[in-house]
Amino acid sequence: MNVTAVTSWDTDCGIAWTFIAARIRGTERGCWEWTGVVCKITGYPLLSHKGKTYRVHSLVYKGVGRSIPPGLVPDHTCRVRHCINPDHLEPVTQRVNTLRGISIVAQNAAKTHCKRGHLLAGVNLRVKAGRYGPIRVCRTCQRAEGLRRYYRNKEAA
Repeated sequence: MNVTAVTSWDTDCGIAWTFIAARIRGTERGCWEWTGVVCKITGYPLLSHKGKTYRVHSLVYKGVGRSIPPGLVPDHTCRVRHCINPDHLEPVTQRVNTLRGISIVAQNAAKTHCKRGHLLAGVNLRVKAGRYGPIRVCRTCQRAEGLRRYYRNKEAA
């Protein structure tokens, strides 16, 4: 979708498309980079109108006639947070959005081996309850740590 190709525009907040289009810079990758205010913490584009703040990418997505079903969040498939091109957004669950990213959670979920090189699958995998959710544990490493602790305590006694 091209910036100038947006012909129908319908928002419930009353923001004109020309106001938004004036703050868009196109890139070679097809991103519509927002040149207005960007949140310093999240990096998402923001727009204030009549005392209310909107995330511009969601506003544009809804404004061109697409909807974000309840329980889903818009995911930037281009991985550029300040891109507001509706073709670069896809409604997904928060879990999918997180796992597609580059956060620590995504990096740990992508791991197939423990830090000592053992496979984290099958009988070698133990899933236990952690403080913030399930934790994958390598049984081989856990067994070795248990033996070290046993002999350390035996010698101390």
